[in-house]
Amino acid sequence: MRYLKITAVIALLTWLQVAVAQPTNEQMLGTWYAIDYATNNETTKTLVKRMEDQTYQSISVTCNGTQLSWLEKETGTWELNQNSLIHTPESYQDYNGTKRLGPDPTIIYTDVSMDKKALSYKNDRQTVLSFKPVDEFFSLGCRKMRTIN
Repeated sequence: MRYLKITAVIALLTWLQVAVAQPTNEQMLGTWYAIDYATNNETTKTLVKRMEDQTYQSISVTCNGTQLSWLEKETGTWELNQNSLIHTPESYQDYNGTKRLGPDPTIIYTDVSMDKKALSYKNDRQTVLSFKPVDEFFSLGCRKMRTIN
């Protein structure tokens, strides 16, 4: 009986370690998407592409229903440092045009983890951002989802 309990505890700890793990640089590569549905009919779709040369490109589209309300694009460099993901923007554009970056534009995300191919981390407001890999096609448009017959 004691052997079964020890085996069960070891199996559970092994599963927990595999279920939520700190990602490697290689796992961070590629294109990731997130969709954030707000309660006020606002939806934000974000695409982030991280490349082997430690650069990234990000684009976010915010829609209020089917109307575009905000658009932003960012490029820069990224670094994975233990449990933190560090983005250093080099250019930023939004609906109003190109923005000048401050003296230290670094963005630090914390609690970086990967769970069943979903990449999660927290922003400076402690909001958890969850991204999934883009396998083929992802639409950033502001239109209603419908099926094709």
